[in-house]
Amino acid sequence: MYAIEFEADITGKYLELKEWQSLLNKHARVIILVDEVPQAHTASDDLTEFRTLQATREKKPEIAKDMAVESMEDDINNDVF
Repeated sequence: MYAIEFEADITGKYLELKEWQSLLNKHARVIILVDEVPQAHTASDDLTEFRTLQATREKKPEIAKDMAVESMEDDINNDVF
């Protein structure tokens, strides 16, 4: 067993692992240590994030109701895999 140690500034809810391919399909134990006292998470934080997602979605084009999305997913999966 070996350890991977890194420090990161948390800027969102996801962390990117460099060289993640070498970790694929392996068991890992992840430990996050923070030097500060945790802040209480409030419902208003969730609402703010939700409103941000809504605003982002409003800028995207509408998809026609008769579009065969499932068929497109199959085509994409066949191309990728």
